[in-house]
Amino acid sequence: MRAIDQAVDGLVRGEAAWAACDLAKRRKLLEQMQAATAEAAEAWVRTAGVYKRLPGDSPLIGEEWITGPYPVLTSLGALAASITALGENRSPVDGFSFGQAPGGRVTVRVLPDSIWDRLLLNDLSAEVWMPPGTTEEEVRERAGLAQLHPADTAGVGVVLGAVVS
Repeated sequence: MRAIDQAVDGLVRGEAAWAACDLAKRRKLLEQMQAATAEAAEAWVRTAGVYKRLPGDSPLIGEEWITGPYPVLTSLGALAASITALGENRSPVDGFSFGQAPGGRVTVRVLPDSIWDRLLLNDLSAEVWMPPGTTEEEVRERAGLAQLHPADTAGVGVVLGAVVS
């Protein structure tokens, strides 16, 4: 339990440090995390392959890239882009496609977002459905607003799980 308590304490300290950062500092930290992840990506994939006993030339190594470094890198990039947009008084969803879902719901297409998504994720797509009654204008106006008040946090939540071997 001591290790878990220490890990949670570290998360609480990190959450407080993040809350103290303005938009520019948050963007810089995200960009540094992205660079560090990119630097470690090959070793990450290699280690996952060794752990799973995949030969180095296995086509399954591609799955390690798609489920490991790629989503982390793209998420960090998307967060940094959102913060950049807010810093420039733009909406983080500018450039995204909006649509309609059953019940008059507004949708925002979030995947694919880049040429890399189109190439690597082979026709996968995703959209976010807004609550009924939410307009496209409201989505544009409200996107990312929590980043404008960084000290207003909801704390840290932890999900514990177990692995049976």
